[in-house]
Amino acid sequence: MDKTDFCVIGNGAVGMLTAVELTKNYPDKKITLIGPFTQTGSASVAAGAMHAVFGEIEAHFEDSLGDQKQFELGFKSKEYWANYFSMFGNDAKTASDTLIYLKDTKNPFEVANYKKATDIASSYGLLANPEKHHVEEYLNLTTLEAVNIIKGEFAFCPVKFFEQVTNFLSKSPMIELINDKAVSLDQNIATISSGRKINSKIYVVCNGAAASSLLSDYNVIPIYQGVGSALTVNSETLNFGSELVVRTVNRGGAQCGVHLVPRSNGTHYIGAGNYLAPFDERDDHRFETIRYLIDTVEEDIIGSKNAYNFRGSLLMGKRPRSFDGWPIFGPLSSNPNIIVASGWNRIGFSLAPLIASEIVGIIKDDKIRHINDWLPDRKPLSFGTKKECADFFAASRCANLIEHKLLDPSSKEYNKKYDELYSYSIKANYTLTKKLGMDSDFGMHPDLYGILQ
Repeated sequence: MDKTDFCVIGNGAVGMLTAVELTKNYPDKKITLIGPFTQTGSASVAAGAMHAVFGEIEAHFEDSLGDQKQFELGFKSKEYWANYFSMFGNDAKTASDTLIYLKDTKNPFEVANYKKATDIASSYGLLANPEKHHVEEYLNLTTLEAVNIIKGEFAFCPVKFFEQVTNFLSKSPMIELINDKAVSLDQNIATISSGRKINSKIYVVCNGAAASSLLSDYNVIPIYQGVGSALTVNSETLNFGSELVVRTVNRGGAQCGVHLVPRSNGTHYIGAGNYLAPFDERDDHRFETIRYLIDTVEEDIIGSKNAYNFRGSLLMGKRPRSFDGWPIFGPLSSNPNIIVASGWNRIGFSLAPLIASEIVGIIKDDKIRHINDWLPDRKPLSFGTKKECADFFAASRCANLIEHKLLDPSSKEYNKKYDELYSYSIKANYTLTKKLGMDSDFGMHPDLYGILQ
């Protein structure tokens, strides 16, 4: 049996940066990092890698303490990204600002999200009007409801990021990189698929949605996977600018809007949509997502001429999504030597340097300074009242139907569909809370109705 001081399970952005922070703080300690070098299905590898703070805001922001907390963490993490760029240089950084737009739409959900996001960005002094040439260069739409620049909402290239961090870690004599998966974690012994066993003083479990099966013997809140699809397009065939991220706010449902992000390896990233599923090794894309991404980017941003010529590849990332929709972070109460960092959904890469610093803080002085209230073996947190759940479910699903041209928001059918979805949500929430033995006033996250029924 091999012995180590720190064993990090998972080699996505959080795992890699945790290993970096441990190396800096404990240069004489042995660190083992477990994760397949191919990183197949890694949410980090398939990420748009926008430092998306304001762009992720939705209309119900003021009513959601969880959303407000995530916003605060995202804003705080800018300091930690500055430290990263100071250490590794700016080669991974691409766009410095984000162009956010609202097309001529009557989608109430998208309109409300856009207003809330831009209002809050403006209150921080970070909202600006774009230059005329930016609108002409970056958007294909002839009519727009609104378009703004969010200053400092930057992007970075995951390919260059992993190249930099892997190069740094591979040069450290105290780090062992294991090209394998952890299949079990029993008290202080981790077993990888080859059968090799590793005994460590501290374990950091940050292997995304796979953490759910790895921690099945512990009372950890369930983790699902949001199976996300995106595209990388050869920039030469795209013939498109690289100064800005171009994106919408959340448009509702499986499609979280659309965004086009420059990378530093000669490609642009187009994303993203996902569907929720139990964790497994699936590698199947949702074809409707691919069609939607290509059609929407062509119509809104690049135009048919560029879309005709572009070439590229499909990406798949499995975003860890917890039962109640909030992150899972901190030591297990039943075994404090196991620290869990998962359930980040869309924000894991944005927060990665902050998360890594927090993990080292727990190891050093048993303190969580910023990422509080999301312990891995907590009781599930309510999304809100059942009426708030129903309102979000109906509004976001109607928005998705509008986006796919299956519902006219100006027709009587909109109110009819909204009422139908609202009633469905109320019934689903009561049924599921009773089925799962939750408190009667618990609000089940609307995204989970399908997977739990």
